[in-house]
Amino acid sequence: MKTNDKIERLLDMIEHPEHYSEEEMQKILEDEETREYYNLIVKTDDAYTKTDDVDVEKTLQEFEAKHIHHFSWSKIAAVFIGVLLVSGITYAAIVFNRSSSEKQVSQKAETGRVITYTPAKSTEAETTDTIATQKEQSFDNVELQTILNDISSFYKLEVVYHSDKSRHLRLHFHWDKTKDAASIVESLNHFENVNITLVDRKIEVK
Repeated sequence: MKTNDKIERLLDMIEHPEHYSEEEMQKILEDEETREYYNLIVKTDDAYTKTDDVDVEKTLQEFEAKHIHHFSWSKIAAVFIGVLLVSGITYAAIVFNRSSSEKQVSQKAETGRVITYTPAKSTEAETTDTIATQKEQSFDNVELQTILNDISSFYKLEVVYHSDKSRHLRLHFHWDKTKDAASIVESLNHFENVNITLVDRKIEVK
């Protein structure tokens, strides 16, 4: 398979994991070249979205130096562009809660970060409403209840919890506000510890 095809398939797998089984994902990543690109994407995406003191350019230079005999710069650049294109994908990981006593002590210190990305306005679009330009929002180790409060408010939905425990699950979640409510709820429903569905304008959490 050509390198460009490998990159396209890898980016599609990252953006639409629901289209691939676990076995298919493992098979894709068995390819050494594809796995190298995947590692670059993970490292670059982490630097791009989470950490202020990680130099993305330095990350790419290190990758290029390490693999200069295997990959051309144009291929590496293609992967980096792919990272930027799919950086708005929805991703989440459940972080298990600490014990109740520990949680009470560190509750204030553990408040997660909520970051809203607002694209820069062009001169011609200076009259655009600020809220309308906010297309993305990231939740970093934030409770599910907080995430769903924002989402339900945005889409004008009601949230029903069938278990209080699920309210306090902490997630890393990237919300693309250009997607409809059904797509967002489907993305949130990919985890074993929680079941989230959208029925008749209600988000049900079990």
